[in-house]
Amino acid sequence: RIDLIFIQQKNMGCAAARNIGALRSRGKFLAFLDHDCEPASNWLKSLVERLSATPSCVVGGLTLNRLTENPFSTASQLIIDYLYRYYNVDPLNSRFFCAGNMALLRDLFISHGGFRDSLHYGGEDREFSDRLARRGIRSIFVPEAVVYHAHQLNLRGFMRQHRNYGRASFHFYRLRKPGRRLEPLSFYWNLIFYPFSASVRKRRVTLCALLTLAQLSSMAGFL
Repeated sequence: RIDLIFIQQKNMGCAAARNIGALRSRGKFLAFLDHDCEPASNWLKSLVERLSATPSCVVGGLTLNRLTENPFSTASQLIIDYLYRYYNVDPLNSRFFCAGNMALLRDLFISHGGFRDSLHYGGEDREFSDRLARRGIRSIFVPEAVVYHAHQLNLRGFMRQHRNYGRASFHFYRLRKPGRRLEPLSFYWNLIFYPFSASVRKRRVTLCALLTLAQLSSMAGFL
C-alpha cells in the first residue's frame, strides 16, 4: 500500500517545493524526482538498498536523456553527464548530484537545513551537495538507480535555462564564501568539446556549438 499526498502551493521555485514536501513527509527516507523524469522499475529499490547499508550518506542515481532526437535536450543532458564525470570520479565519494535523482535520510536532510529557498533560478542541488560535502557527509553514486529525463527544449528555452543556471551559479559562489572559486578554464574548454569524448554517435559539431551557446548564456546570467 502506498499513501500519496498531493500538495499544491504558490510557485516559489523547486527548492521551496522540495522542502515543503520533505517537511510534510512521514517516512524514514526521502527520494527526489523531477516532473519530467521517468524512473526505471528498480529505481527506488536500488536507492533504498544502498541507503539501508550506508544510512549516513546521500545517494544519487544515473540520469539518461529520453529525448535523444532533440539536440537541445541532448546538449543539456551532456552538461549533466560531464558534471557527474568531473565531480564524481570516485563513486563512493561523489561531490554532486542532481535533485531529480537523489535520496537520503529525512532526518539528515532536515538537520542540515534542506535546500536553499533563496535559489529561485535553480542550482539548489549543487549548493546542497557542496554544503554537505564540506560538512563531512559522504555522497555515493548508484548507477543502477536509473531515471529517464524528458525535458523538451527549443532554442529559446535552452538559452533561458542556461541563463538561469548562470544566475544560480552567481548565488552559489556568493553563499559559498569563504573558499569560493571558479573552476579552471580547462573545465569549460573540455565541457565544450565533451561530445567528442562522450558516447555520442552523431551531431557532435552541432552539440559542441550548443554547449558553447550554453556557456555564453550561463556567463550572461552570472554577470
